[in-house]
Amino acid sequence: MVVYQCLKTCGFFLTVCLIISVDCSLLHKKNSFENVGKSELFLTPLIEQGLLDKARKLSMVKPLLKNLSVESHSGYLTVDKNYNSNIFFWFFKCVTDWEKAPVTVWLQGGPGTSGIFGLLLEHGPYMLKSGELFPRDYSWHNLSNMIYIDNPVGTGFSFTELDGYTRNQTIIGEHLYSVVEQFLTLFPNLKNNKFFITGESYAGKYVPSLAYTIHKKNAEVNNSFKVNLQGLMIGNGLSDPVNMMKYGDYLYQTGLIDFEGLSLFHEYENKIVASVNEGNYDKATDLFGELVLGYRYSPHGTLLTNLTGIQEHFNFLNEHESGWSSNHTKFMNSEVFRRAVHVGNRQFSDGKAVAENLKQDIMKSVISKIVELLDQYRITFYNGQLDIICAYPLTVNFLQNMKWKHADSYKKAERMIWKNGDDVLGYYKVVNNLNEILMNISYSMCD
Repeated sequence: MVVYQCLKTCGFFLTVCLIISVDCSLLHKKNSFENVGKSELFLTPLIEQGLLDKARKLSMVKPLLKNLSVESHSGYLTVDKNYNSNIFFWFFKCVTDWEKAPVTVWLQGGPGTSGIFGLLLEHGPYMLKSGELFPRDYSWHNLSNMIYIDNPVGTGFSFTELDGYTRNQTIIGEHLYSVVEQFLTLFPNLKNNKFFITGESYAGKYVPSLAYTIHKKNAEVNNSFKVNLQGLMIGNGLSDPVNMMKYGDYLYQTGLIDFEGLSLFHEYENKIVASVNEGNYDKATDLFGELVLGYRYSPHGTLLTNLTGIQEHFNFLNEHESGWSSNHTKFMNSEVFRRAVHVGNRQFSDGKAVAENLKQDIMKSVISKIVELLDQYRITFYNGQLDIICAYPLTVNFLQNMKWKHADSYKKAERMIWKNGDDVLGYYKVVNNLNEILMNISYSMCD
């Protein structure tokens, strides 16, 4: 019952946390695609020409299920003409009074994982089972306008030329800002609405990077374009890698490794921190890959897997499956789906090139951006209890080490129990603009 209730309510709780600037006390039918075009839909030229009605009409996505009425738009926004860098987005209008509802951006991690991951596996109106779409019982677009973005360029359906791949968070923030600016130009009725940025995992860097860029742009006297940024939400985020380098202690305390394993983890962690302090980010990422990350950075396995047998570091109770499967990729690359969302013959990218180009960014921190943003915006950090790669104690460690004006208050703050009736769903702290939440019996994708 606790598991069911937590998974059922956590999305609602977290969305409300942002939308109301929280007081945290608190068919199965066959797909009905139609062929709507064989080439990519580039919206930037239409936006630049002021042909907004045409752009909105062309970008409309017909509902993908006959029994689910969903209003959505998708297409490409050009963020760097020099490298033909184009970002794919899929926008879902809020079910209720969309012109007045908040606007929420969702950014996936990876690096190199598509925003459609979150859409289909976590909180979008559609979910995919055995290659077939079904409606989701609860979707975030019930409360907010949702924009799912394939970020950075080269991720999912987004693309760029070889030299256009991003290598740092500054460029990523600028690209995402361009997406937001063009989107709000395309949908001017939403320009003054409350705006939130959310994401998980490696988006623990993307979310602050976009927010920081908006924050700085809003402060420019000569910039008439303002985004009504209200808050951020980061789930199991890799925001401050060095201060999150406590994997050994976490795994030892949960019984997943023994004392000898703990010593090996400490040895690796010390080498990683030393490499970062020396400015050798390539080496630090290689070591992190060998320790727990794996992914693109350790093709020969990890110490985590060797000592525990766990293959999947998002949920140590289900160590073989992240949720995304070959069925999802096959569905993305199906002709009918690609035409429906206006990507033409563009193939769905596995994100390998994105990860390779961001190798030196992996072990860098965005803590300075978070500290500045906390002065003005509410930030919610939430963690699933069963995640390893960005485990709750690791998040707490970087928050405990964060030098911000309310640091002492955070360290002394009472931890509250989050309950639904007699069921304990998790725990939370609220200090000024910072919310910290742990969700029981949930994992990295716990939205």
